[in-house]
Amino acid sequence: MPGTKAVSIRSRRVGIGFAAGSALVLGAALAPAVRAGAEVTCTFNSNGVLRVDMGATTGATLSRDAAGNIDVSPWTCSHPNAPAPTVTNTRQIKVFGDDGFQSVMIRLANGGFSPGLGNERGSSDEIEMSIILGANDNDNIIVIGSSGPDHVRLGTKSSGGSPLNLPIPRINLNADESTGIDDDVTHLGVEKISVLGEAGRDNLSGEGGAGTGGPSAISLFVRGDEGGDTLVGGMSNDVVEGSAGADTIKGGQGADELDASDGVAGNDASFGGTGNDECVSDAGDAETSCEI
Repeated sequence: MPGTKAVSIRSRRVGIGFAAGSALVLGAALAPAVRAGAEVTCTFNSNGVLRVDMGATTGATLSRDAAGNIDVSPWTCSHPNAPAPTVTNTRQIKVFGDDGFQSVMIRLANGGFSPGLGNERGSSDEIEMSIILGANDNDNIIVIGSSGPDHVRLGTKSSGGSPLNLPIPRINLNADESTGIDDDVTHLGVEKISVLGEAGRDNLSGEGGAGTGGPSAISLFVRGDEGGDTLVGGMSNDVVEGSAGADTIKGGQGADELDASDGVAGNDASFGGTGNDECVSDAGDAETSCEI
């Protein structure tokens, strides 16, 4: 029943990187570190391709500043035959990992990775990203939203023209586009994805659609921040957490953990979906299909 659980899902996450707090605090806790002796190669060519080979490092953070300059923290990218990478002269970002745990963080502040080099159909202009990390090393991707409303979709869609027609996990970082809807990020070798909202009414979902295909099969941690957010898991056993504001939280498929507790009675709604789902909420909040 709402408001009756003494220990919330959120408090059980303290110590493993899922503690309560803003996306920036959570992002800092989950941020990629650098191993001793790590080497990375980061290059930008005249065709508008930014390539990051992480080598032995545990990861990298992709972001942009207010002027549109792209940063690959904590590295400095060389560009001997091209200007420094920006959101207008970059067509694609390719990230390659190695053995061992690795993490790639994508920050959407300052306008995200739009418009990119070239003109895509409709309103879907953005930089395309591909992330390939080592398999079975608990590798993860972390997406941190902007200060405004973000619409992020995660899913799985076949590779199309490939002879094997393999399912490829995908992310649409600007799924509120109206025409030419497509995915922005394809990735392989990733076992976990965290999507952390900031202020604004965010729609963060692992149920697929918006160019990403069917529901995401990767374990997700989805968390909103201030604002009334819509937060949805995928096919796996996911953790979905709300925060301040009237949130709608859905687990999707799998045995999910939903936490709508924000200290305000009656403002949130949790829908467990299929599977043996655990829901934590305040008195008066709505709970549907919550078995625990």
